[in-house]
Amino acid sequence: MSPESKVDDSRHVRLFWEGVSLCRRNQFPAVFAHENRQKRRRSPDSKNRLSLPRHPCNLGMMLLRRFLVLAALMYWQGGFTFYAAIVVPVGTEVLGSKVEQGRITRQVARTINLTGVVALAVFALDIAVTRPGQGLRWGRWLAWFVMAVTLGVLFVLHGHLDAMFIPDELKITDRPAFRFWHRTYLWVITVQWGCAVLFALLTLAA
Repeated sequence: MSPESKVDDSRHVRLFWEGVSLCRRNQFPAVFAHENRQKRRRSPDSKNRLSLPRHPCNLGMMLLRRFLVLAALMYWQGGFTFYAAIVVPVGTEVLGSKVEQGRITRQVARTINLTGVVALAVFALDIAVTRPGQGLRWGRWLAWFVMAVTLGVLFVLHGHLDAMFIPDELKITDRPAFRFWHRTYLWVITVQWGCAVLFALLTLAA
């Protein structure tokens, strides 16, 4: 067989398969479109394009929101953790009395709770404008809701405890009741701290 005939045969084969492909397009347009979509999804370039923000401003706003969330979380719950783990034991040792340390704690607790109001507002804004998966979004809202409820309970308990404490005289009017409500306060704030950790993990995954 001459080289010219081989070239003609290969050309005929190519034209044949091009005709078959054209017939498939005309007869089964939906199937062909589905195959093209699957190819685009499998291509690495399309994945990179989908994962990147559509505009640099979107990336900048997302980084700003996440920075504010991180800063608020560190200031609120990080401040509480440092105060409870370091300041309270050291203050009690230096002052020589838990009641004396309580004069400081009652002021700090009020400030921490007020900080929580600002932090929760920042968290809610970030959740509202972020569009992660439905599971992550509802998980973040659930953690936020529990933190908000526990914060309201802490405000009520703090006022109740403060009413039983006389700072000028370093006196507690009803010690058994104060001890019970103080333990309740600690349990509630522990639940809040756990939800804050969960919220941080879900935010990193969102």
